[in-house]
Amino acid sequence: MPQITPNPREFYKVEAAGMISFDSLLSLSRLYLPIIGSDAFALYMALFGQSSSTKNSKTTAHNVLFDMVGMSGVRFCKAKNQLEGMTLLQTFKQDSFDFGTEYLYRLNAPFLSQLFFTEPLFSGLLLAKIGQSAFDKLVKDYEKVATEVKSMKNISKKFTEVYTFDLNILNEEDERLNQTKKKIENKTDDNFDIKFFKEMMKKQSLFFHSEKQDILQLLAIHALFGLNELEIFNKALNLARADNVLNITQLKQILENRTTKLVDLPVEQRQELATTLQDMGFSKAEAKIIEEAESLAPNDYLENIRLQKGGFVAPSERCLLSELRNNELNTGVINILINYVLVIQDNPTLSYNYVMKIANDWVQNTIVDAASAIMHIKTIVANSKMAKPKRQSKRKTSQKVEKIPDFIKQKNKQEVSTEELKKLERELADISSFNN
Repeated sequence: MPQITPNPREFYKVEAAGMISFDSLLSLSRLYLPIIGSDAFALYMALFGQSSSTKNSKTTAHNVLFDMVGMSGVRFCKAKNQLEGMTLLQTFKQDSFDFGTEYLYRLNAPFLSQLFFTEPLFSGLLLAKIGQSAFDKLVKDYEKVATEVKSMKNISKKFTEVYTFDLNILNEEDERLNQTKKKIENKTDDNFDIKFFKEMMKKQSLFFHSEKQDILQLLAIHALFGLNELEIFNKALNLARADNVLNITQLKQILENRTTKLVDLPVEQRQELATTLQDMGFSKAEAKIIEEAESLAPNDYLENIRLQKGGFVAPSERCLLSELRNNELNTGVINILINYVLVIQDNPTLSYNYVMKIANDWVQNTIVDAASAIMHIKTIVANSKMAKPKRQSKRKTSQKVEKIPDFIKQKNKQEVSTEELKKLERELADISSFNN
């Protein structure tokens, strides 16, 4: 997107997207400042001083703002970009015949320390800017705020000890309070329609893992990567767990090119799962394959195989995986199918017709999870091993008859000794075991 520098005579308005508290500003000065720099910090504070929580904010010319922060237009734009990149500011532009060009600057509250340090993009930038030693000291400073009161007794008064409330009034105003609650809950970001996102989830019978935290993650994804509701939903749909729970945290990690595990199971549960699979007759290697198949999104599972074998994931393959996900195969079965076609059968790509043929066969054979898919493949491989030596022997005999001229057939028959036959049988056995 080209850089647009406002004309000093063009007007702008400022509004705050939500409540910007003292703690948020403290986070801005301690955590964001080393990343965004002094110009961006000064610009944020200047805009904050002019901000309004209503849509009737005052219109001001840019030359007033430039003079206030002591910046030229180019320097102002650089500082503005720093704020936008850290999701602290959103800029909107409107061209009007009557009023000319007008800008709207919407300030977002900085993340508090708890959320900032759990956001790897932000905390990673801070670490790179100030170094490990200063970063560790900063983390300890925030830890102290939470731990200093552990040895002290909380003598604060409770709500019911201080305030009296007529429950009859509460009952009378119940409907109005509920309506207000719904308005506030759905008021998250004018550019992200959480209500629409929830409606799409309802149609697919999907659920949040933790609604409050997941919505915060959705807003972060929207702000960081510029994805709309439908784009985020389609990506999240491909990562849905077998119990129809969306893993928004995992989606954000994938977009950040971090680890691609869908479910980070506790050590105890992992050991329990491994033991269960081994009791069912699976080897440790097979148990590991099943665990990975059940815990990775198909797109990421395919990408991991591509990384090991080389090549790239074709757009047609991604479309194929989406189509499989919309049918009766769950995540684990799809991943084992990918493994079967690309690794066991060593095909270079996922061919639509071939994969769909296998998928239909597996559905008809009630393959419902990764474990049953592995059992089905083992049966196929075992059957092919039984038939394989016979076909090889027949083929070799046919080739031998075709290659040997008639005038030396009798001679070769006489020269082949018992010892040579045994040697040939051993070679065939070695080849067969290698292929198996």
